Amino acid sequence: VGIAPALDAIVSSYQAPFPNPTGRELNFALTVTQAQDVQITCYPLHGQQNSADPTLFEGRLEAGAERVFNWEVSDLAKGVYLLHIVGKDFEISEKVVVK
Repeated sequence: VGIAPALDAIVSSYQAPFPNPTGRELNFALTVTQAQDVQITCYPLHGQQNSADPTLFEGRLEAGAERVFNWEVSDLAKGVYLLHIVGKDFEISEKVVVK
């Protein structure tokens, strides 16, 4: 059993989703220290229905290159969502409010 490295050793910068709450578009940014595959998903909390595919991004991020994500949320039901970012050695979860 190993100890996972500190988040800042893997993610060199992370800009939390903004504006939050939002009704139109959500923006966030991520830079990793090592190239790796990353998946970003979003799931409704509290039982809201969401017919959209929860996968916002699935692909490779290159080391040191900031990746900015813009997510159009106007087609989602109002409510609270969980934004989940998973890489090889890290996970980040954020609550997002769609109004």
